[in-house]
Parts: sequence; structure tokens; C-alpha cells
Amino acid sequence: MRGWQPLQKLLEAAADSSTPLAAARLHARLLRSGHLHSSHHLTSHVLASYPPALARHLFDEIPVPTPLLANALLRARVRAGQWRDVLLLLPRLRVRPDAFTLSLLLKSCAMLPSLAHGRAVHALAVRSCAAYTDAFVAAALVQMYAKCGDMVGSINAFNAFEEPDIVLRTSVVTGYEQNGMAQEALEFFARSVIGHSFMPSPVTLVSVISAAAQLRDVRNGQACHAYVLRNDLEYDLVLLNAILGLYMRIGVVQSARRLFEGMMQRDVVTWSCMVTGYVQCGHNSEALSVYKKMVEAGVKPNAVTVVSVLQACSLALDVEEGKRLHDVAVKIGCELEMTVATALVDMYMKCSCQEKAMQLFLRMPKKDAVAWAAVISGLTQNGLPDESMRVFKCMLLDGPVPDAVTMVKEVCGSCTCGLVF
Repeated sequence: MRGWQPLQKLLEAAADSSTPLAAARLHARLLRSGHLHSSHHLTSHVLASYPPALARHLFDEIPVPTPLLANALLRARVRAGQWRDVLLLLPRLRVRPDAFTLSLLLKSCAMLPSLAHGRAVHALAVRSCAAYTDAFVAAALVQMYAKCGDMVGSINAFNAFEEPDIVLRTSVVTGYEQNGMAQEALEFFARSVIGHSFMPSPVTLVSVISAAAQLRDVRNGQACHAYVLRNDLEYDLVLLNAILGLYMRIGVVQSARRLFEGMMQRDVVTWSCMVTGYVQCGHNSEALSVYKKMVEAGVKPNAVTVVSVLQACSLALDVEEGKRLHDVAVKIGCELEMTVATALVDMYMKCSCQEKAMQLFLRMPKKDAVAWAAVISGLTQNGLPDESMRVFKCMLLDGPVPDAVTMVKEVCGSCTCGLVF
């Protein structure tokens, strides 16, 4: 093994653990050994191991940077989620962008999202011919346009690539599905993947199943499940969770239960799918039962789980279990997330614990129309029309809340709370 390779491994570990002091010590050793100036690969690992600000300072001291070093600098910003800084750094890189640079830039445009910047990077990719020859750049282009909600641009980028592979085709299917164009996603999958005899990957199938769930298309969902069984893909937990979510969303509870009981591995998403599905189907006791089994299995709930179980508690008027869920929300740090806090407020209101509901509501850092409506309707249902009116006026003074008045009309329109619209 060459002498610098162990140092490279150590730098990779320092980057993963985000320990600048360890990276600085390794940097100093590389300077003393003379390896740093003889290997751009080592220099790029040093850049990647530092926090973005320190990495930029080191990069500026390099007399003649290479695309490899520029990409290491950008990768540090991407790892830190500093998407706008990635784009701002481009004019200062002093290098000609390569395919990897373009992929990082396009990912940043997608994550912002910024269609204007994405089109500018697309033009740069066209000038370098990478848009037509590099599969990674083509996939990044398709994904960028889809993330920015421009599926016409996404399809144009796809069509410009001469030999699209399954990754590129999957990007289009996923883009359609994520933009709510479920029918187009299924049609493109049938035409461009199955029609060209491509073997769909688990990632492709997850997007297809999600599109089928949007359409409540049980036939295509079952076809995907059969494909998974025929091709021994049951090892993919994300894929099985998607099928489970589909069955629960379209109300095929028996199929979901059979799949759940046969799964060798389950994570928090698996359990949450079952809980949420039972709540949506009105099976509140089953939802609470599954949640208790989840706790017994030692699986830590997340915010989605908490919201679903709180909805079951609200419908079952089970305030004791709701209070325990409140404690769980505090413990895992999601008590004041808007969806969780709103579910807690709604549960307390439905269980006639309006004081607890109001205390939590007042502590919420942000309130949307659903949160205001939960309080106003809850006070109304608990026989407090004057308080309901006061909160309604506070909502109007708090600033424009989209659709809030419409939502309050819906929840209070048929009662005698005294609100006048």
C-alpha cells in the first residue's frame, strides 16, 4: 500500500465525523511529509474534511486549482446543505467545470429550488456537451427540472440524451409522481421502461407504487407486488413499505396486514404505515394496538407516528393515551412541530381538556389555518362561544392565514358558536 493511502482513509473518516481539529492535524502531517503537494487526490480529501469556510480559505491559497479540487470544495458545501453558496462559488473556482461540477450545481439548483439558475447551468452543460454525453449530468438535469416543477423541461432534457438508461428513465417517473402527475408517471413507465424491456429497479418501483397510490389504482399496485415476489426483491424494506402504504391508502387492509405480518424486517416507517392506515380506515382500536406493539418491539416513534396515534386518541376520546403521546413528543423533540402540536391541540379539545390545548397553542411558534381552526372549533364544541370568537379575532389580527376563514366556516358553520361570517 502506498504511504499516503492510510492518510486518505483518515481524512475520509474526519470528513464523516465533522471534526476540524482532527482534519487540521492530518493536514499538518501531510504538509510536513510533502505528500500534499504531490497528490491532488489528497488535497481534495483535505478540502472535503474541513467545514465549508475553512475549505474555501484553503482552496484560495492553491495557485492553480484543478476541477478535482474545485469539486471537493463544492462537495463540502453540498454536504452542509449550503445550496446557494454552491452557486455563488462557481465564478470564483478558476477552473473549467467538468461533469461532476455540473452535477453538483444542478443538485443545488434542485434543492433550492431555482429554475432560473438551473437553466443557466443547463446552458453551461450544453456548451460543454455533457448534457448529451454524460449520464450523471443528464439525470441531474431531469431531476432539477422535475424538482422545480417543470416537467416539460424534464422531458426535453430526457429526450436530448441519446441512450437513456434505467436511472434516467426512473428520474422521469419519479418527477411525474412527485409533481402529482400520477397517470403520466404510469404511462411513461409502461412506454419507456416496460416498452423498452428495461428491468425496473427497486427505486423505479417505489415511484410507480406511489403513483398507483395517488390514483388508488389497486391493479397496478398488485402487479408491482407480484413483480417484487417473482424477482425476490423482498429484501428491500423501502419497497415493501411503499407497497404497504399503497394497500393502506386504498383501504385493502387484509392485504396490508398479510404483508406486514410476513415482513422479516420492520422500521419506524413500516409501523407508521400500519398506524396511519388504520386511522384513515376508521379502525382506531387497531391503530392503538399496533402502536403499543411497536413500543413493545423497541421501535422509536417519529413525528408521523405521533400524529397518527393522536388522531386515533382523538376519535377514541382516549385522553390518557394522548397524554402519554404528548410526553413522547416532548422526549423526541417534536412537540412544537406544527403538525404534531396541531394534533395535540385537537386531541385535547376533543377530550374536553381545553386549558391544556390553549397552553400548547399559545406556545406554538408558527400557526397555520388548520391549527387556528382546531382551536376555534374545539372551543365551540366545548361550549365556549365567547372564547371562540376572541380567538377568531386574534387569528384575523395575526395576519393573513390562507384559507383560514373558509376552514373556520366549515367547522363552525353548522353550530351555534355565535361566529358571524
